[in-house]
Amino acid sequence: MTKKLLTGLVLTLLFCQAQPALRDVKTIYVGSFGEGPGANLIRSKIISDLVKSKRVEVVETVDRADAVLTGIGETSMVPGYSGDLVAYATAGARLVGKDQKILWAGNASSSRMTFSGSATSGVANRIVKDLLKSMQQR
Repeated sequence: MTKKLLTGLVLTLLFCQAQPALRDVKTIYVGSFGEGPGANLIRSKIISDLVKSKRVEVVETVDRADAVLTGIGETSMVPGYSGDLVAYATAGARLVGKDQKILWAGNASSSRMTFSGSATSGVANRIVKDLLKSMQQR
């Protein structure tokens, strides 16, 4: 009985060490956020927010990264209640480890009245805040 328990504990420890943990991610490459309108702007703002956080290092090549953040982002202009145009942005993101396992996934959407703020900044900020919060908790 003790031998089985010890073997089980050793196997569990080995398995846990082999699994990349979200909290162990120190470098991130931010990949494509698609080809839709505003996708590159959302990606750029996510990069900026990650760099400003100083919690992870953003790298320019995949091979230097512990994980890759990719997703789909898009902006559009839609009529608001008063007939004015409202900027709307949405994005879904996922952080993938070197072993191709998804370590984190999230999404955000934001709308702003024209000239009153940036929908893309709101989406990027929410993605980064949610990611960093999850990294801290795990």
